[in-house]
Amino acid sequence: MQIAKKSQVPIQQQMYINGLMHQVWIDFFERLANLNNEADTISVFELAQLSGELPSVATSGQLTFDVAQLKEAHDLFAKNTLNALQVIQEDISTLASAVNNLRQQVSSFENRISNLEAGTTAINSQLTSLESRIAVLEAKP
Repeated sequence: MQIAKKSQVPIQQQMYINGLMHQVWIDFFERLANLNNEADTISVFELAQLSGELPSVATSGQLTFDVAQLKEAHDLFAKNTLNALQVIQEDISTLASAVNNLRQQVSSFENRISNLEAGTTAINSQLTSLESRIAVLEAKP
């Protein structure tokens, strides 16, 4: 049986979508039915029987293809998720280091402020002492 080039099997197109045969496949089978069977190797009845088996074969083949695509998508998603988690973990480590650095700086500033307060208290004490001496000196005739 010779099949014209325009009657090639449309393998790039899914045969069934949502349980309905795609129009490309319907057109293919219509062209196939109109061809002359020159060698008488297959009857129309046999062709009808074989075409009756197509839905289950096509569906199982499509399911296998879909499962393979889903597995590839899952593997890619898992890989991308792990990469993202590693980047997030690195960012968390960097932030934790920055927080520790800021804590050390705050502690250092608190110590400096405490030292400044102690120095201010000492200066105020000395000023009070000087003021009282000046008052004693000014009170003498």
